[in-house]
Amino acid sequence: MAQGVDLLVLENPQGTVVGGLSLYATHTSGVLSLAMFVGEDARGSGGGRALVDRALERAAQRGDVHKVELEVFPENA
Repeated sequence: MAQGVDLLVLENPQGTVVGGLSLYATHTSGVLSLAMFVGEDARGSGGGRALVDRALERAAQRGDVHKVELEVFPENA
């Protein structure tokens, strides 16, 4: 993963973007933060889990990450 923000996009079978995830460094060494969204029509199909799984794989590949934090906004809970 490059320095800065790592972006992942979730598309439906028609190629429309229906979700996304950003994984980025925090001010604490070894800690990344994860923010994501999945459109209402795409929820429940496993796309959110696939995004998180892929983000965790990327974090593990770095070798220097010991924690990934998830931001959840009240309107998305």
